[in-house]
Amino acid sequence: MRSGTLATHQIVGMGEAFRIAQQEMSSDLVKISNFHEKFLKEAMKIEHAYINGDVNNKVPNILNISFNFVEGESL
Repeated sequence: MRSGTLATHQIVGMGEAFRIAQQEMSSDLVKISNFHEKFLKEAMKIEHAYINGDVNNKVPNILNISFNFVEGESL
């Protein structure tokens, strides 16, 4: 921390951003979960596609899938 006057307008702005984020967090979670499930459903139609990790204990904004017989560069 440096000496001097703190940027009050930035502190107030960050507080307002946190307030808005807290209000929208639950609706964002629902939206992200729906996207996650839709993408997962379509990806699992691909032959030799596998989910990496635990299917039940996960966060909805991360999905790790492997595809057998596909090189990473070509993917």
